[in-house]
Amino acid sequence: MSDLWDAIGSLASELHPDRVDAVAESIAVLDGPGSLPKVHQAFGPNIDETLIGQLKESWAEAPTISSAEIASALKASCRTANLVRNDESVQLVWTGPESLFVPTRQTQSAILEVIDSAKEDVFLVSYAISGADSILESLNKAAGRGVNVSILLEPSRDEGGNVDVGGIETMKSAVPAAKLYVWSASERSASNPGRKPSVHAKCTVADREYAFITSANLTDAAMGWNMELGVLIRGGSVPATLRDHLQSLIDTKVLGRG
Repeated sequence: MSDLWDAIGSLASELHPDRVDAVAESIAVLDGPGSLPKVHQAFGPNIDETLIGQLKESWAEAPTISSAEIASALKASCRTANLVRNDESVQLVWTGPESLFVPTRQTQSAILEVIDSAKEDVFLVSYAISGADSILESLNKAAGRGVNVSILLEPSRDEGGNVDVGGIETMKSAVPAAKLYVWSASERSASNPGRKPSVHAKCTVADREYAFITSANLTDAAMGWNMELGVLIRGGSVPATLRDHLQSLIDTKVLGRG
């Protein structure tokens, strides 16, 4: 029986709450596990087929559990998962010399944790990019499973920015499915006359639930041997506020497509 509840919990954690409601309503009217393929479409195009298989197999081993009970358990598991996600956790991520007070952790692993957690949306911001192959690979995998990938970078000097080699062209070939953004030249000059500001923020946010805010650029030095500091946040209001802020900059044309 525990296998059935585990399967339901895994599905509830994987699916968006709105999708869970649709799936639960579809399952509630079934006459048993053998009918589960009839509602396969309700799970959406990006569902892990293994999870559906585990549900069908474990439900078949507990045939006395009704479809209405399965639907209720799925909804309850989803609500519980959301409560856990919304219970904010904050972790310092320090890369560099060790002390007795803050454990060291590779910045790269924190960024990958956020990207790999994304189910619908991931937005990455960096001043510079050079190397960071594992992060590029993770972004491509996210795009491959249907995640919307957005990236804001500082343009090269030739493009009106402040870095020697811009990351826009690199990203176009490295992560072709990504939506690329730059700080619009007109907005830069209008709000900062006589100055040449930069996109110096560095962060990654996924699904408005998970965020990493860091000093590190997407470079081999930052990922490997620099002294870098970041904050990894799961749940609470900060990830959602950060993602809403970035979207607002796009909607108001402060950020334009690169």
